[in-house]
Amino acid sequence: MGKPFSEDLRERMVRAVQAGRSRHEVARIFEVSASCVIKLMQRFLATGHCRAEKFGGHKRPILAEHEEKVRALLRARPDQTISELWQELTGAGIKVGRSAVGRFVERLELTYKKRMARPVCKGFFRDRRLIGLLQRIRPRKAVLPGQDGDTRVPVLIKLAASSAVF
Repeated sequence: MGKPFSEDLRERMVRAVQAGRSRHEVARIFEVSASCVIKLMQRFLATGHCRAEKFGGHKRPILAEHEEKVRALLRARPDQTISELWQELTGAGIKVGRSAVGRFVERLELTYKKRMARPVCKGFFRDRRLIGLLQRIRPRKAVLPGQDGDTRVPVLIKLAASSAVF
């Protein structure tokens, strides 16, 4: 985003227009666009000054006034997805985008991580040899195979188990 022209330049442009020069002529002299001078003069005539207005800064979240409603919905069903929460809010007449709901819930630190179902064959990992193989394939901090949609590792372990001698 561009920065506003300096206050000194703005004042000189206003004085030049007040001295009788046309806005287009002032724009050529100061090497700015004609629309810049025209809008500057409109602001000067409306407000009496030519200072730049404040821009940028923090924007208050749209859902800030509905915080209690969001908290109540999440208390009732803490495992619902952002899309489900968004549908409930729009059903209640609160007009807001799905991504705004996600940002707001994250800002309130009310996120909930859903986990995929555990592997069907839990006893499969109790054999020490297979646990050692699992640790070599995946780092220690990783979740068990089959969680979070990872299907690669169970196939590798099943292949290794079928060739192991018991």
